[in-house]
Amino acid sequence: MHSRGLIRRRTSSVEAAHAVLGGKLALIALCGLSIVALAGTIAVCAPRFEKLDMDFDIAAGRGLEEAVVQSTEIGAVNSWLRNQPERVVSAAIASLREELKPYANGRSVRLRGAMWLISSAPA
Repeated sequence: MHSRGLIRRRTSSVEAAHAVLGGKLALIALCGLSIVALAGTIAVCAPRFEKLDMDFDIAAGRGLEEAVVQSTEIGAVNSWLRNQPERVVSAAIASLREELKPYANGRSVRLRGAMWLISSAPA
């Protein structure tokens, strides 16, 4: 249950996002609703969620070593290894390499994953 008062009180946030984006589309999630601001128009939309299952090559066709590099340079592993002693980093990389080996197939290292696509249309 979302009252018009709630939406009106939040309009200033939408207008601020709209101004920052220079009049381009701004989509802001608010209490289970999406607020869309486009060229000065504000509309309240119900979000749609669609699950997308994927089989993703984390090596980008460049082999196991590239998969290890990618896994340690981005995401959670990167933050965990940051500022660790070299022996810890080396052990973690060796362990990661061993864990990824079963997923290697030629130059690909494919892992299953999923994400949510979130979209909306004017209500």
